[in-house]
Amino acid sequence: MRDKANRIFSVTALLVLLLQILLFVLSWIITATNPDLDVRSLLSGEGQRWFIGGYVNNQTNFVLVWILLLSISLGAVKRSGLLQTIRRLRNLGFRERLALQFVFVELVLFLIILFLLTCVPHAVLLNVAGNLYPGSFSMGFVALLSFALCVFAVTYHNVVVNGFSLSEMFGLLTFGISVAAPLFVLYLLISCLYHSVCFVFML
Repeated sequence: MRDKANRIFSVTALLVLLLQILLFVLSWIITATNPDLDVRSLLSGEGQRWFIGGYVNNQTNFVLVWILLLSISLGAVKRSGLLQTIRRLRNLGFRERLALQFVFVELVLFLIILFLLTCVPHAVLLNVAGNLYPGSFSMGFVALLSFALCVFAVTYHNVVVNGFSLSEMFGLLTFGISVAAPLFVLYLLISCLYHSVCFVFML
């Protein structure tokens, strides 16, 4: 399964990279043959300055942060064994049931806090119009969800193993990043292509 996913990511990344190279060439051809069109060349002085100077700024947006947060939290949930335990609720040991009870309490507390932050009058996370979207809640929902999942995973793991290890916790939180590494590479390529298209055709 993992090898199949890696092959899909590899082929997709190669296609995006080829499209990026094709865009470089086509933008130069179009501007050379039709200079009156509203098209900019990536191989011109302006295009090279934009591509190199604006690369980091183009890549830094909320999508990258969401991928990072979700890879950390979902990876932690999987690594801790919480996901597997939920799938087999009928055959659990004592420590697994105890750990699930702790997680359930944390879930209830999280929902109560979320309710107080969003649903009561003059709640902190509402926008000036009193709505959830657009506002702090909609922008921070993925961060809140990821934080809660990390807490659940760490709690479950510590209760099941009956101990706390800083190195194990760090490994728990970094496991998902290694699994999701192909997504980061693919994101950088797709984001670069998208911004390049916007630059060339002045979108």
